[in-house]
Order: sequence, then structure tokens, then C-alpha cells
Amino acid sequence: MLFVVLCMLWTVRKRRQSQASVNNDSPENDTPNNSQNNHQREDITMETITQLEETEPLLNTQQENEECPSDLLSGPINERIDYLKFDESREIKRSNIKMFKPIGNGQFGAVHIGLLKRSNTTWEKGPTLPVAVKRPIHHYNAANLQLIYEELKLMCAIGKHPNVICLIGGVVNGLQKQAETWIVSEYVECGDLLEFLRKSRDIFENKLISSQNGYMVPTKKLYLSKEEPENGKAKLSTYDLLSFAYQIANGMDYLAKIRLVHRDLALRNILINKNKTIRIADFGLARKNNKGYYRVKHMETHLPYYYSSPESWDTQKFNEKSDVWSFGVCLYEIFSLGKEPYADVKEVQNSKNDLMVYLKAGNHLSRPEFCHPEVYKVMELCFNLDVDVRPNFSLCLEYFAEHLSTAAKPVSV
Repeated sequence: MLFVVLCMLWTVRKRRQSQASVNNDSPENDTPNNSQNNHQREDITMETITQLEETEPLLNTQQENEECPSDLLSGPINERIDYLKFDESREIKRSNIKMFKPIGNGQFGAVHIGLLKRSNTTWEKGPTLPVAVKRPIHHYNAANLQLIYEELKLMCAIGKHPNVICLIGGVVNGLQKQAETWIVSEYVECGDLLEFLRKSRDIFENKLISSQNGYMVPTKKLYLSKEEPENGKAKLSTYDLLSFAYQIANGMDYLAKIRLVHRDLALRNILINKNKTIRIADFGLARKNNKGYYRVKHMETHLPYYYSSPESWDTQKFNEKSDVWSFGVCLYEIFSLGKEPYADVKEVQNSKNDLMVYLKAGNHLSRPEFCHPEVYKVMELCFNLDVDVRPNFSLCLEYFAEHLSTAAKPVSV
């Protein structure tokens, strides 16, 4: 028995050394969100090894084999997460994936750039596909594995939409002692929209001029988004900002129609590709338990209170209207080119309780610099304390579709 334990300790240490080597080989400036990379790792102890031996399976799949109660079938996907099954047709062999540098860390998962090859090809001859691989930060923590696994099941249930991250598949070894669950999704090359906007401030051009009846466009070209960039350099215009708002509303409208609540809608969780198409990502909080949010024993889940509606904090209940509140904060981030919400409001700097008092008094985010007054009216509706007055995503989508159409009309100047 002692020999077996020593062997397992040696294996764990080699794995940790190998992982550290991958991280150390990556240039520091190639890893975004370095401030988030200081997650405390689990200490590998005799107790951990004992848990590995005695806890089988590491993933809890018991309810997947049970029939979902009828009262949950018509409810949000989040409510029936325990009864969802992983689509086995999406199973990917671990040997078909090569992982490289980390590109970001969440609270429970680290995301790496990777390459995926087909099973019937070799690495030398076969075509490969760039992918993003999300893996647990705490590799030998059963609760951590369960979180990643449930997010994977949820992504299988979401399906495909042009403004939602595309799931390619998953590595599921949860029934084995050396368990690790990976989520393999498309690699979106330009990173998250928040950093994209912040880095684009120098190339931003406010080409749409606000007028009383809408926008005046100082060009005779019909579609600003199709203008040829000057000197071959990419540009970012107000039209692009409207497009981002429209695309987010489009993706969230789809999620609302399949009855999924995101719970963590923010620009840091929205990805953008080189064609300026966005993908809503990170469904790590889109889960349910009896207390409203998924809380893990011995871990603290930091909820995004700058983006959360006041009623969510009071009731711990989340729905489409609470996501709409978060969408309003996203609009602030978009039309301010990535400014931090409430950064200039002294009343909310101390704690989330101060923020809730501030919001319940009828206060909300101010109009950002590049936001049209009509767009700000939509933001204010998103921040309405009366959820019945707050619009749904179908209305938000309809509004931004109309706004884009108005902004694209040529005006003689």
C-alpha cells in the first residue's frame, strides 16, 4: 500500500512540474489577466491521495440516468443541469489535443491555446485546428471537476448560434482515478471584447455624429463598417460599437429563448474575432442549486456585483431580466471604450452593500462619452428597478437593429 501511495505522489509531482514548465515557457506579456493568475493551488497531501483512492467516480452523474421531473422540463436549462447528459458524440481523445500557453484564468478553470487533430491522422501529416481548452485549476478536486463538467453539459445543450461560443467537444475522464475534464471550444483570436476596446482607443473614430433625430453620417458611403481603412490600418468606429451591442443582444435573445440564464454577462466574457464578430462565452456561473448560485465547499465564489441587478442580490434568483441589467452595464463598457463601471462614483467604492444602497436609491451609470442619447435611454430601461418595465432581449435586439439601420443611412453633408 505504501509503495502505491509513493508512486501516486511521484506521479502528481511530475504532473505539477510539467504544468509549471508550460507556464514558465510562456512570455509574461502573452498571458492576459496576469492579476488573476495567483489562484491558490491545492496542496497534494496524504489526505488528497486517500480521497483519490476512495472517491469513485469523481464526477457525479447519478441523476443523468434518471428521468427529469416534468415540472423542470419547461423551465430554464439551468434548473435541470443535473439531468442533462454529456453528448458522447462530442467526446475527444486527450491524445488528439496539444496544449500550449495559458491565455486566461477564471475562478475554477484555466484556458489554454491548443491544437486539435483528427483521430485518423498524425500530428506530422494531418490538418490541425486551433482551439481553446478550458481545464480545472484544481486538477484533483472533485467539486472543481464537477463545475467544469456541468459547464460542458450546458454548452452541449445550448447548440449553435453565430453570437455564442462554439463548442467543439470535451475530454471527459471523470470515471477514472486520474480524472480531468476539459472543455474544447473554438479559438477566438482577438480575445475578450473589454481588452479589445481598451487597446483600440487610439484607433477609434467617432464617425457618427449625434443629431436630434438620430445620427448624421459624415460620408456618402452607405455602410461605414465596410469602409476601406486608411493607410491599411484597421479602424474602430461608433458603428462598430452599435454592432457589438446588436450582436450581444442577438446572442442573449437566443439564450433567453432556449431558457438559459447567463448570470455573468460582461465584456470580459465576450470574445471577438478579426471580423468583429462577437461570441458570448463563459457559462461557468450559468448553473443552479437550491441557493441560487453554485457555491463550492472550501471555495469562495466571487459574484460579479458590479454587473448584478439589485433584486438578484436580495432574492438570489436570476432570470432574463437580471441578465438584461447586466446588458446595460455592457452597454456602458462598450460606449466608454472599456471604462470600469462606477469607477468615478465615490459612494460605491467601499463594498457591494454601498453599491446596492446607491442603486436602490434610483442611481445608475452615467451616459458614456460615445453613447447616443437614444441608446442611453435603453441603458436606463435596463437599469429600471421595476423588472416589469425592464425590456427583454427581444426588445433590445429590435431596438439596436433599428438603430443600426438609421445609423447606416447616407446623409448629404
